[in-house]
Amino acid sequence: MIFTSGEREYLEWMRMLSTDNAGNEIFVGLTVDESREYYNFSRPTHRFNGDSDAQERYLFLNQKMQKARFAVLGAEIAARDDDSLRH
Repeated sequence: MIFTSGEREYLEWMRMLSTDNAGNEIFVGLTVDESREYYNFSRPTHRFNGDSDAQERYLFLNQKMQKARFAVLGAEIAARDDDSLRH
């Protein structure tokens, strides 16, 4: 996946990118193949052109990624607010 520096900065800030166990860059919560598919859907040049199956697949992948992203954010907030971790 190739991102502009602005895209990468935004995606990292939003906690949307991760790395799998093999060192592949992925969208958080998605496999390598799902990440490539989601990436292609997210490109400005992609058009669904009335393809409801593709739109449904995009929505599924987006929901899966967002659910994992919210879990990451929740864990970060919990760790930040956990007084037992402070000395």
